[in-house]
Amino acid sequence: MNLAKAASANVKTKTKAKSALIIGATGATGRCLTRLLLKTNDYQHLHLVHYRPTGMADDDRISEHILSFDTSDDFGTLEIPQPIDTVFCCLGTTLKQAGSVKAFARVDKDYVLAIARWSAAQGVSQFHVVSALGVNARSCNYYSRTKGEMEQALKQMRLPALFIYRPSMLDAERHPPRLNEKLSMPLIKAWCQLPFLKRFSPLKIEDLAAAMLLQARKSSTGVKEILSVNMQGLTQKVLD
Repeated sequence: MNLAKAASANVKTKTKAKSALIIGATGATGRCLTRLLLKTNDYQHLHLVHYRPTGMADDDRISEHILSFDTSDDFGTLEIPQPIDTVFCCLGTTLKQAGSVKAFARVDKDYVLAIARWSAAQGVSQFHVVSALGVNARSCNYYSRTKGEMEQALKQMRLPALFIYRPSMLDAERHPPRLNEKLSMPLIKAWCQLPFLKRFSPLKIEDLAAAMLLQARKSSTGVKEILSVNMQGLTQKVLD
């Protein structure tokens, strides 16, 4: 009898409906990840948090939550009626889009930490965040410093499971296009054929999304840092 109950409990655990929250779903990474999660059915419901409609809410498995994104306090008003198992934070901007270093930091650090605090308060099991290769909280470069400070602050929160992804330059179709990336990509790919530059090879956006899904399938706890070189070619592994 006990064995039968145990078997029944295992089946229920395996078939438990899971929900994920994706913030930054209209960016290249967030959109690619959303499409992948819909294709694999790892999550039965996806909650997209954004400051404007994402254009993806026509799928019954998706719920949109529109916030003003005026300040990081806005995230405290987010209300979702069902438990969230996993949060995927794909927030990111550029200095050109943000308009200033301060505005850049507000998106790439302050908003990320705000949604992490919300996740901790909601008892979310996993928090996944996209950072960048070679970040350093003490760097003189605003980009590296901001990302490094963000990582440090997240680690201090002691979230149940924190996954930090450090991709190199992302190989993706951007909307709007980033001209500098488009022009420099062929040259960078050629340079990275050299053995000592392999770890800087551009990473396909699909491989980053695949890495996030593969890590989300694990039940690990604590902090895990996933480097770009270890994400190369993972798309096929998810689809097999």
